[in-house]
Amino acid sequence: MVFDTLEGAELFYNAYAKQIGFSIRKRDSRQSRSGQMLMQKWVCSKEGYRQKKWINYAARIRKPRRLTRGGCEAMIRVNLDRDTEKWVVKSLVSAHNHKLVPSKYVHLLRSHREIKEGDEALIESLSTVGVSTRHITEICKEQHGGYQNMGFIPKDVENKVQAIRMNKIKGGDANTTIGYFEGRVQADSSFSFDYTLKEGNKLGNKL
Repeated sequence: MVFDTLEGAELFYNAYAKQIGFSIRKRDSRQSRSGQMLMQKWVCSKEGYRQKKWINYAARIRKPRRLTRGGCEAMIRVNLDRDTEKWVVKSLVSAHNHKLVPSKYVHLLRSHREIKEGDEALIESLSTVGVSTRHITEICKEQHGGYQNMGFIPKDVENKVQAIRMNKIKGGDANTTIGYFEGRVQADSSFSFDYTLKEGNKLGNKL
């Protein structure tokens, strides 16, 4: 197969993955000395294994995330044909070493999840008036008739709320900064903070 753009190749493989029942991520790539992309490889999200140093990490504070990689070798690799400026499929492995996800759940896999414009506007509005991330997620769930219909997961809502708060923090307002940290406390029971306010509603050092 041949693609006009690298983005087109990625969209095709991701659409194929959604149809079949798996998620993809970028792996290896190669560039010319001038920075031109020459090769890109996408793999099944279950490719490879978690490094042992992270599995046996002695200073771990939080419970480790569940293992999601299992050495799957499914992948696609495309190379740039410099004569035609087209992207050509050079290698494809279609076999997976794990069960594929049923179609009714595949939209919840990482490369297929998406917070659409309407949901994003709702999340931003609720976050701005101080609704907690947990309650924002519940409202989104009710709007869609259940988690299975949302197209995204609670972690995506948490990430979106944090991104919204971080954008507001860039303005330097102390109340926004405090609100961001209060949101972190709600999302992570091991996180804590304290603060003092200086003249002009600016944050000072905690003594």
